[in-house]
Amino acid sequence: MNSELIVIESIVDTTVDLWHRTLTDSTWRVSGVRFEFPTGTSIEAHEKIVLTSITPANFRTKYNLEDTIQVFQYNGKISNGGEEIGLWALDRSDTTNSLKVFMPNILLDAVEYETSSPWPVSASGYGDFLLRINNDLYGNESTNWMP
Repeated sequence: MNSELIVIESIVDTTVDLWHRTLTDSTWRVSGVRFEFPTGTSIEAHEKIVLTSITPANFRTKYNLEDTIQVFQYNGKISNGGEEIGLWALDRSDTTNSLKVFMPNILLDAVEYETSSPWPVSASGYGDFLLRINNDLYGNESTNWMP
C-alpha cells in the first residue's frame, strides 16, 4: 500500500475556516494534486491536516494515527519528477459590474520542488519524503527542506 502525503500546518494562533460561510461552494484548495477542502473544514491554531493519496481509513491504520487528526484523500498524484504544490486561500468576495459575486483565490504558499540539487534527491521516488525545516520561512526555498 504505497501512500503519498502532504501535511499542512497552521502557523497562526486562531482557528481558520477553509471555506466561505456565505459562498459555501468556495473553499481553500491545494494545486498540484487537485484537492479542494470540503465545506465546513477548519484548521485550529497550530493544527496539522494530512492530505494523502490513499483513503483516510487506510492511512490511519497504516500509521496508527489518532482520530483527532484530520485526514483527507486527494485524487491527484505527486510527481516524482518535480512540480509545484500550492496552498490557495480565499480572498474577500467581490461583485462584478453585472452584479455577479465571485471569490478570488490567493496563493498563500507554494513549493516547486525539483529532482536534482539543491533539492534532496533521495525523495525523488526512492521512498524518502521532504520535510520542511521551518514553517515560518517561504516554502519554495530548497534549503528549507530535508529528506
